Amino acid sequence: MKTLLAVAAMLMAATICQRAVAQQLSEEEMKKANNPMANAKSINIQDYYVSSIYDNADIRANTMMVRFASPFAKGKILVRFTLPVSTIYTGQDASGRQNYTSGLGT
Repeated sequence: MKTLLAVAAMLMAATICQRAVAQQLSEEEMKKANNPMANAKSINIQDYYVSSIYDNADIRANTMMVRFASPFAKGKILVRFTLPVSTIYTGQDASGRQNYTSGLGT
């Protein structure tokens, strides 16, 4: 649950920062930002949240993908790295509480 709250806080902060930056960019900078082969490094955060698994509303899962893209060879080669951070259901303990585990690519 703590991981889910941390991810939600990061996403809200990223959204607020994105709106503040988007208002200050020129038209040329916006075109460059939307061009996938532009000579610019980028970091992308994407979140996949599953609210229920197998029709059980008590079991959830979450995966946050942190992606980094950087052009090489004057923009002719684009290299992307993806770091998945997952929270998945691992079963119940003796008292019936759901157990979750988080980690890189779990």
